[in-house]
Formats: sequence, structure tokens, C-alpha cells
Amino acid sequence: MVSEGVHAIEISLRDTVTKSVNLAPSSATIVREISDVEIKPGPNEITIYGFDPSVDPQSIQITGNGPATITDTQTSVVARKEKIEDIFPELKFDDDEESLDEEDSDDDFGIDKTELTKAENARIRLEDQLETAKNDLHTSEKSKKYLEEFGKTMKAGEIEVSKVEEYLSLYQQENKKLALQGQKTSATIKELEKELKTVVKLKNKLQRRFDHARNAAAKPEREKREQKRTARQQKHLQKERERSEMMCFWTLQVAQLVVHLDGFGDVSPDSSRRNSIASMKKRESTANSGPHVATLSLTYVTRNASWSPRYELNLTTPSSSGKVVYRAEYRNYSSEVWKDVKIILSTSQTTFSGVNETIPVLRPWTVKLLKYDSQIPPSKSKSYWQEGLENRLEVEARNKNTRTQHVQAFHSIYPSAPPTPPAPQSQFYTQPLGNRVRTQAALIPNFAGAAADLDEFQDFSVPLRRVSLARETQGGYSSQEDETETMTLDPRSNTLAFQESLQQDYGLTTTYDIPGVRTLRPSSVTRRLVITELELPSVNFSHIVIPKLRPAAFLKAKMINTSSTTFLRGDAGLTLDGTFLGTTSIPDCGPNGTASLSLGVDPGIQVRYAKPMVRRATTGFFNKEDFAVFTRVCRISNTKSTLVSLLVLDQVPISEDERLRIRILEPKGLEKQGDKAKIGSEVATSKAAWGKGTVSMEKAGEIKWELKLEKGAEIKLTLEYEARIPSGQKIAGLD
Repeated sequence: MVSEGVHAIEISLRDTVTKSVNLAPSSATIVREISDVEIKPGPNEITIYGFDPSVDPQSIQITGNGPATITDTQTSVVARKEKIEDIFPELKFDDDEESLDEEDSDDDFGIDKTELTKAENARIRLEDQLETAKNDLHTSEKSKKYLEEFGKTMKAGEIEVSKVEEYLSLYQQENKKLALQGQKTSATIKELEKELKTVVKLKNKLQRRFDHARNAAAKPEREKREQKRTARQQKHLQKERERSEMMCFWTLQVAQLVVHLDGFGDVSPDSSRRNSIASMKKRESTANSGPHVATLSLTYVTRNASWSPRYELNLTTPSSSGKVVYRAEYRNYSSEVWKDVKIILSTSQTTFSGVNETIPVLRPWTVKLLKYDSQIPPSKSKSYWQEGLENRLEVEARNKNTRTQHVQAFHSIYPSAPPTPPAPQSQFYTQPLGNRVRTQAALIPNFAGAAADLDEFQDFSVPLRRVSLARETQGGYSSQEDETETMTLDPRSNTLAFQESLQQDYGLTTTYDIPGVRTLRPSSVTRRLVITELELPSVNFSHIVIPKLRPAAFLKAKMINTSSTTFLRGDAGLTLDGTFLGTTSIPDCGPNGTASLSLGVDPGIQVRYAKPMVRRATTGFFNKEDFAVFTRVCRISNTKSTLVSLLVLDQVPISEDERLRIRILEPKGLEKQGDKAKIGSEVATSKAAWGKGTVSMEKAGEIKWELKLEKGAEIKLTLEYEARIPSGQKIAGLD
């Protein structure tokens, strides 16, 4: 309630000017200007009404110019005063619009109708004459009938003979006269009917000719009228859609800001905020001063507007090049309308989403020794060497792939309808709502790959002791060169350099202005604009195979950003060699940096991973020792018409017990971490025609093959290692 003696003003936010909107990935900063605010000496209270309820009260800042001092402010959420019918009235047609549905029948469109008019006039004249003749004939017949009826009224003995003679003489004269008149009239009627028939036939002929010519002449006008009618309907439909969508964002409550000011009577340059505490004498001298005006600048933040990066990526494998279109996807989910506003994009606090197809991670495989049950002969138990043959992550990955394939098979038989995107909420709360309307689309991975040979390369089940798996297999390939790409990045550390715009850098934040002005209305549909289009002259394509986790070749593209624009992590529509593959994710990539993209499984590279094999034996007489040789075989076929680069990863277990000794037998020459050997055509004694490559031993027991596989060629990769343990012990896997 306004106190007595306080000058109060209420301003609707709809009537204010929006100067700029700074869109960040999770919020928007709005700057409005309120001009010509009347300020009177003494206390003033300005109520600014109509904020979106999601506005952060702590973010509201108000400054201004004028003869007053801002003493304090208040924010609150109140019930909306306006009715929705007042803001969005029902659409009605204007009189001019209704006239489009009618055509002026008197408009001849420049066609001569003189002959038609003459024929029409002749028809009317003949019809009038025919009507007159028929009326005369009817009168004659009625007159004759009247004379006859009159004669029937005479009775003998009641009338004199002279009167009878007089009546008969008159009857004969009138009857003859009426008969002649009737004959003449009948003849006239026949002539008129004949002439009228001819005139009507001529008139109809002229009418058809005139209508044909008039329709031809009126066609452009009618088409123009139809276009206007269609445009009017589309305009009304568009307005109705906008009205319906605005009603979806209509809120029952709005936020308001109450600003308390102390107005000065003296508006000399000496007045300032430092003189906000004036003496009573000065107040009394200025009490009778007239009102003045002030200009207020209002800044606040809402969580219901934001932007995100979006890319269109087109890659070409023959030329190892590509093109990327960098777009900004922005949206307004608040209840406010920002008209003719300058839009600024900010890269601070950018959030990202993951890729659809992730390359699995080959983690270290550590083993140790456990005392074996003496009741079971060690050499006879199948699980004796099991955990030196397969680690837990491998078994879990195989089970996970099996479950996924079952789910895919089920959905192929019983396809489900696509999820309905959530509708915008019609009621808001006082706390910020950052995810009021957000649609997430999940794509099912495409598990394409070559079919395994069912006889030699079929997976088999081995009895395992019951273990408790504490965590799920983590997806995503990681290596030294890609560690920064697979890390979860701090959203505040993302920067963006924009071309063809005024770029401003503020620490880790980069902003740029969108040319021109735009009107941002509440809408559930996002809008896009092109930031820049860039050429990618150097794109390196390669394949990654981790057969023990999944027998498939993942296609990987490494592109070099030769521009001055920094790519932020975001979704990208991927087109490979003219075929749209789906949606992937582009990682952060600065100027002159590289970015690696997983393009899914390439069915042109067939991978078959043989079932694991183990050969057991016991050596020694006094110090008996058990040992086993483990063998894993992977066959890779290149069915493509070009040479391909392959990175194949496998692993051997890592011993944490000095009594458990593990030694690699195949490939030869790998004794310790960092050892490397050539294979294929690079070896002088090799007769292999599949290509060339190297094999090396990396950290954590990882075995890495780097191959160049010729077109149509097949390679057999064998991993064989030996494990020796004291008799009576068994291998226990730690991971």
C-alpha cells in the first residue's frame, strides 16, 4: 500500500524498450530502458510490473539519470492483473477482408454486352406484350361467361318480352364482338410466343458467350482475389498459432520490482547521490517545485532463455577434407517478449552432451594368486586358469553387448512410438527454471559389423566363480593424444572466437554481436543462425579395433581446425560422403587444434575374435610349478576398395605377485613396456601381402598394433602369453 504523500507510478514491462539480450548457454541477461519517468520532489515509488517469474531477484540491477536518489528496492511475485483475453483477443475479420469473399456481379471486366442488353430488353418487352395479350383474352372469356350467366337469371313470367328481345340483341352483338376479339388475341399470343422463343434462344446464346468472355477476363482478378484470400487465411492462421503459443507461456503470476526514490527539487548539477540526505530547510524550499523526469536502466537475468552451439559437418573420405557450418541455436521459454532487440551471444557456462557411439576403454588388467581348494585337482578345474584368460570387464562387456542386441531385436519386432516432446509449462514458480522445455533425443547405436564364423570364432561360456561387480563398464576410448577430449570439461572454460562480428574477450568468456535487431517471442521452437562456415582441408580417417570388448572397427576422423574460430563441444549433424549418418558430437577444438570424432562402426572392416584358448602343464620335481599358455586370435578383413589405417588394442594381465610370472610369447620382441617390433612387409623375412605395421607394448599391459591394411586383404593377429604360478595356487583377477 502506498503511503500518504508518496508519488506512486506503475509501469508495465510490456511498455518498456528492450535495449539488448545477452544469451548465455544457461541464462539470458536482459537490459531494458524506461524513459520519461515522472519524479516529484520528496518520496517517489515506482512499481515495474510484468517480469517473468523465473527472473533471479538477486540479478536485478537498476541505475538511471535524473533528479532523484534510489533509496531501496523490493521484489515480489504477485498475481497477474491482466486477463489473457485483453492481451490476446480473439481474431476477427475486417469488412475489407469479408469483401474478398464476394464478387461484384455488375462488373463486366471490360466485355461489351450491347447485343446481350438488346436481346434482354426485347425479351422483357415481348413478355410484357404477351402478358397483356393473355390478360385481354382472359377478359374476353370472362365477359362472355358473364353474359351467359346473366341470361340464366331471367325467368319467364317475371320479365317482359321486350326486355328479352333487347337482351338477346345485345348478347348477339357482344358475343360476336368478344369472339372476334378473342380470336385476334389468340393469334397475337401465338405470334408473341413464337417471337419470344426466338429472342430467349438468342439471349441465352449471347449470355453464354458473354459469360465465357467475362470469366476469361475475370480470371486474373479472381486469382488475385483468391491469393489475397489465401494470404488472409494464412495470416490469421499464423496469428492464431502465435496466440496459441503465447498462451502456452502465459503465467498466472508475474514478478514486480518496487523502486523507492527520493526526488530533489533542486536539479542543478550539484545534485548527486552524495546529497541524498538533505536538510529539512531544503525540503521545505523545494516542496512546491514541479515534477521532473528521469531515465532508468534495468538489468536482470532469467533462466528461461539460452543458446547452444550446433554444427553441420560434411566429411569426404576420398579427398580427406570436410566442411563445417557453425550455427547458434537460441530460444526464449520465458513469458516476456523482447521486441526489436540487439542480441549478443556469450560462451560462458556452456554445457555439452555426449556422443552416440562411444569407443570402449581398455583398462589395466591386474591379477594375483589365491590358495586353491585342495579338494579339487587344480589341473582338472576349468576355472583354474579362467581369470588369466578373461578379465571381468571383458565378460561384462560381452554380457552388455548381448543385452543390447536383445533389446534391439525386441524393438525391431515391436517398434515404439517416438517420445512426445514436453510442452511448455503454463505456470511458473519463483525459483529459476532452467529446464522448463528441454527435449533430449536418444539414438540407438548401430551395432554394424561382420558376422563371425560360427564354427571357429563363436563365443563360448566358461564357468566362473561368483563375483560381485561393483561398477559398470565405462565406455569411451582414451589414449594419450585424446585424454583432453574425453575429460569432463569445466563449462566456464569454454571460449569462442566469432568471425564477421565484433569480438570481445573477457577472461574465459567471449561474446559477439548478432547483426541487426530481432524480436524474441516465447516459443517452444528454437531458432538458428549461422555464425560462420569453415573449410576443413585436412581430415585424417582411421579405424580403432578393441576386439575383446567389441568385435567391430570404429571409424575415427581427426580434423584440424585451421581457422581462428574455437569450436565448442556440441551436437553436429554428420554427413559422410553425401550420406547423412545421424548426430554426433564435436569436442572442444581451438584454432590450429585437432578434434577426434567417432563416426560409429564401419561395416566395411570385418572383425572376428576367436574364442580364448588355454594349454595347461606342470613342470618341476621338487618345486612344482603350473603354467599355461593363453591364445587370443583376431582376424580383420578389409572389404573396402582403399587402404585403411587400423589401430588394434588388446591386453595381457599385469601381475601384482612376484610368484605369478607373465611373459608374452606372440608377438615376439615384446618383453617390457616400450618395446616395439615391425610386422608385415616391413620385415625382410616376411612374405605377407596384407600390408605393413608395427606392434608395441604400452603401459598397463596394453598391446597396440598400428597397421596399414591393403584393400581386399585379411590379417591374422595372434596374442599369446604364458603365466607361471606355484602349484596349488590359482589366478585371481582384480579387475
